[in-house]
Amino acid sequence: MEYIYRYILGHLPIEPRPQRAGLHLLDAQEQAELRRLRHLAMALGFCVSLVSNALLFAVYYAFPQFFPIWQVTLPLVEVTLGLEPIFWAWIGLVVVIELLLLVLLNLYSVHRVAVVTGFIHAGNREEQTTQVLEVALQVPARELSNYGIDPYQDVNRLGLFIFNSILRLKGTIAHRMLRMLLLRMLGRSALRLILDLSGVPVYGTINALGARRMQREAQVLILGRAVLHQIQPLIPAGPLDAAGEELLYDTLQYIAISKRDYHHNHLLLTKMLLEHYGVTVRERHWLQPGFEQRLCAAPHVQRQLALLIIILGFIFDGKISWRERQRIAALRRAGLLHEDVAQLQHLTQVFLDGKGVDVLLATYLPNAPLNPAHQCRPQTDQNEHPQ
Repeated sequence: MEYIYRYILGHLPIEPRPQRAGLHLLDAQEQAELRRLRHLAMALGFCVSLVSNALLFAVYYAFPQFFPIWQVTLPLVEVTLGLEPIFWAWIGLVVVIELLLLVLLNLYSVHRVAVVTGFIHAGNREEQTTQVLEVALQVPARELSNYGIDPYQDVNRLGLFIFNSILRLKGTIAHRMLRMLLLRMLGRSALRLILDLSGVPVYGTINALGARRMQREAQVLILGRAVLHQIQPLIPAGPLDAAGEELLYDTLQYIAISKRDYHHNHLLLTKMLLEHYGVTVRERHWLQPGFEQRLCAAPHVQRQLALLIIILGFIFDGKISWRERQRIAALRRAGLLHEDVAQLQHLTQVFLDGKGVDVLLATYLPNAPLNPAHQCRPQTDQNEHPQ
């Protein structure tokens, strides 16, 4: 299938656009184009669900002779069940077609984001196709664990599995609830067709929101790669001493715990920093309590770099979560961070709008003057630990 996806990406049109040196900053026209693309992707995602459900049940009700019901009697309990194996096979075929259409929509959406943001153009299509394909297929960034980073430190794995399973079944659960509501409203005499088609708005909405999330995530990932490419030559030269390496690993694990997820931008940030400083990859690195105190005690250059990494890690997935809000509050209480939640949300939107992170670079890179607001305060709670 990857060959087919590459072939499709290789034949999607790329219109000529002016090439800019350095980081490609999006202008108002390009931002508007991305918004139109988001609306188009949502509409097409909903239509895919609408057409697939219409095809599924139109054929089923128009040609009932092709979908016989097989009566099967269970031994011992003598219970008779009506099975429709051909109908279930038909459902499987329609679902496969729907998934392929959604993958094609993802490929188109990610490709357009890459073109509009200047990430891909006619001159570099060949070498950038692999990265665009990675974004489109959304392969989980579990390679992060190869660097000893674990976003699920201290998390109950069984509870995490149950929570993720419920999230994956949200469409089915919502459909069942809607069926129950229709039965209550219409009674047992409700047509089966109405109940069957009741899932159309549910799955259509899920597909539309999924397409919107994909387009936004593509924008986040592609802009993140561009920003990392801009930052790489500007970060302080190495090597780091043992304490500096420990602080760097602590900082990367601090971000991961705040995310509670594997994210490609965090993976790329981790790889870039560990390779830049020649840090030996660890099998596992868990964050110990007292991170803010250790950060306060670090040399100014290392502390500023760690704060820059933290802020980038927070904004690099395109949103500030409630857990990250807690981290921001803790860093501000320690006198380490001047920016508040509102300012970081603004920086996140600036990043999403493709306007770069020049303000952060000017504030936190080594040649930036010492900000008097970034003065550590003594901490009274020595047992603070990320949750």
